[in-house]
Amino acid sequence: MLAIVRAPHSLDVHNTSTRAACDINLSLYETESARDEDARLVFDLAAAARISEGGHTYAFPLRSNALF
Repeated sequence: MLAIVRAPHSLDVHNTSTRAACDINLSLYETESARDEDARLVFDLAAAARISEGGHTYAFPLRSNALF
């Protein structure tokens, strides 16, 4: 549940930086990965991260239970 005082002008992350828009977007969208409070990589939609030998290609296979 999310309560906001006033509707944000926009939910477009490129056009707004209001706290209300950020809170709404965080409730609507999941990301493949994020950082925890110690800056360690944690996975959300991704199940893992695979980095090629040369370090130029990153693959993030999704969780098997992720729905779209």
